[in-house]
Amino acid sequence: MYAIRESWIPAYFKDYPMSGLMKTTSRSESINSFFNVYTKYWNDLVYFLNTFDDAIEIQRKEHCSLEVASRTTIPKLLSPSKIEAQAAKVYTKTMFFEVQKEMNKAIWYCGVVEVIEVGDKRIYSITHKNKNSEVKATYKLQPFCSQWYIFCRHAFMVMLNSEVQSIPEKYILPRWRRELVPIELLSARVRYGEMDVEKQALINQAISMFDLIIGRVRNDKGALTEFVERLERLGDEISMDIPILTGTEQKRNDIQEFLCVSEPESVDVLPPTEIRNKGCGTGKRLVGMSERISMNAKKPKRLCRTCDKMGWHDSRNCPSQGDSTK
Repeated sequence: MYAIRESWIPAYFKDYPMSGLMKTTSRSESINSFFNVYTKYWNDLVYFLNTFDDAIEIQRKEHCSLEVASRTTIPKLLSPSKIEAQAAKVYTKTMFFEVQKEMNKAIWYCGVVEVIEVGDKRIYSITHKNKNSEVKATYKLQPFCSQWYIFCRHAFMVMLNSEVQSIPEKYILPRWRRELVPIELLSARVRYGEMDVEKQALINQAISMFDLIIGRVRNDKGALTEFVERLERLGDEISMDIPILTGTEQKRNDIQEFLCVSEPESVDVLPPTEIRNKGCGTGKRLVGMSERISMNAKKPKRLCRTCDKMGWHDSRNCPSQGDSTK
């Protein structure tokens, strides 16, 4: 057992989908590498929070772009197979290309050599040819040979040979599906204040529907023009029911929504009236050195009786008198 210790972990996780999983160290290094692009070691806490939000928004933007591409486009099919059509509707765009590649190789490079029935089970022997049509290897079928834990070319060869119409649902991992992430989780949420979850879900649904319609009509100028006209009419109706707020009113509403409190009609808490801080009421302020020099420059010089020199001092504050006392 100790001599084959390098096979312990693969054997233990043989039936577990390890595709896309990373070690803890690799995941930590990947996250640090991503955030180091936007942050520096001298950032303070406020700047770090801002850059952290920027990095998260960039990830969300990239994810939303891929989500829109998967939801609004259907890849080109290379065969009339119903399995390929099902994969185009179920899998994300990137994973569909992997499935399509395996199906294409199943058609051109694989073949069924032997079928052995053992009880109520069948064991298929599949040949795998290279580009020169030479037999490279013979496999006894396992459903998943791919690193992504999707059906490999050998499994697709058996399915096509047996005229299977679709991929069983239990063999489609949720992580590769189009509808894995709910719509309400696609957009950013407020980090520093409370949020009405139902209202946010409706906003996200409206944005998702708008993006979906734009993706459908963007290549039809007539349909796009009609869509814009309907939006303008809908905007006019909403403006009649819900008036547009002024800048001050909108700012007040934003503050109330952020702080989750409303402005009271009467203010009961007021600052104290009888209070005197240090320096209050004297009318004096601290004068800087540069301002003091400029103020003295405007004054005329006078003769000092102690040092017999012209300057801005007299006998009481003569510099020479101070030197003589030391």
